[in-house]
Amino acid sequence: MFRLKKSWRRWFTVAAIFSLLFIFVGCSKSSSSKSDSSSASKDATSSKKVQIVFWHRMTGTWKTSLDKVIDDFNKSQDKYEVKGITQGSIDQLKQKVMAAARSKTLPTITQLPYTSIPDYITQGLLEKVSFTADQKSDMYPAILSSTEYKGDNYSVPFADSTQLLFINDQLAKKYNLKTPTSWDDLKTIGAQLKKDGVYAMSLDQSYDMVLESMANEAGYPFVTKNGKANLSKPEVIDAAKTILDLKKEGFLKTAEEDQYGSVAMLNNKAVYGIGSSANIGEFTNRAKKGQTFSTAAIPAYKGKNGDVISANNLVLFKSSSADQKKGAKAFFNYMLKPEVAAYWAKKSGYVPTTKSAMKEKVYQDYVAANPSYKAVEESIESAYASNQFAGYDNFRTKMLSAVDSTLTTNTTAQKAFTSLQKDTEDILKQNK
Repeated sequence: MFRLKKSWRRWFTVAAIFSLLFIFVGCSKSSSSKSDSSSASKDATSSKKVQIVFWHRMTGTWKTSLDKVIDDFNKSQDKYEVKGITQGSIDQLKQKVMAAARSKTLPTITQLPYTSIPDYITQGLLEKVSFTADQKSDMYPAILSSTEYKGDNYSVPFADSTQLLFINDQLAKKYNLKTPTSWDDLKTIGAQLKKDGVYAMSLDQSYDMVLESMANEAGYPFVTKNGKANLSKPEVIDAAKTILDLKKEGFLKTAEEDQYGSVAMLNNKAVYGIGSSANIGEFTNRAKKGQTFSTAAIPAYKGKNGDVISANNLVLFKSSSADQKKGAKAFFNYMLKPEVAAYWAKKSGYVPTTKSAMKEKVYQDYVAANPSYKAVEESIESAYASNQFAGYDNFRTKMLSAVDSTLTTNTTAQKAFTSLQKDTEDILKQNK
């Protein structure tokens, strides 16, 4: 009996030892497995691309083309991945940016109108960007100017357009008209067409951009680079009167509920119209059977040619990480490559942002096949950017109201723009 108990104890002791060994070995294997898993996780994390979130307003074919550019960039390197997210209209985009700024959930980069950028700078939201000397010399002066504020660069050109004179070719041929090169020419043409109920010129619902071009040509930008308002200057008021007098005489039409001057031209109610170069595709797509439309530089005012550009540029937020900032700048440089900028211009209808992109064979071949784009190069060479200042969006709201008052309540140009002068001076003071 004693021996049996002793043997049992000996077996139990051995079993216990083996159990402990099993547990120890098992724990070691488990620990090793966790360690291996942790190392693999770190390796996967270190090899993962830095994500660059890009908010924009592109939809439809513009979004499809931009997605292709983004995808090509992502495939061109293994450090960064740009994720493009459309936010609808430009107003919706701006609202979402401001909401994200309040909640500290801003993307890495976004698209913004260049005239709105100073407001974001004054709030401390934007990172400066830099260009090489070669990149600067390659940009058209107006486009480079749109990226600058108080001597520094804060944005990268992206979706820029100029103003062009659109021509209804069939009507121009029917009336044997020569393309107007000055606003005085429009008076002569208007008198010839009025008997048939056809307008010489058709403009969008607001004539503010056309007026701004005329004011610049007269030597008086709406607001100077040093922050002086010129809205009540006789030269600016005279330019507004030129437009309003042509309208009063029945030679010029501004759009009403339809908002766009292209409508009258497409309906054969106007021979000429001034609009964005980005609208070339719209005329082509909406032309009726037998209709063709060509383009030219807008009429000169006071003997000078030139138009104010529209530009939506790319900006980088300060809240981004150091790696995201590096990735954003890599993407910006990619967008400025001649072949990439030419592709984007061809697909989007926007102006090539650089001279080298304009000369790219893919773009020149496109212009040869689509003659309506020939005037784009001429217009961008003589174009200029609006002078940027904090409070610009507020100013633009006041500007649109002043223009509307001259069209809907017959307020004189003198009264409307003298009042706008005071409003603008107040805005400039408030944002110093």
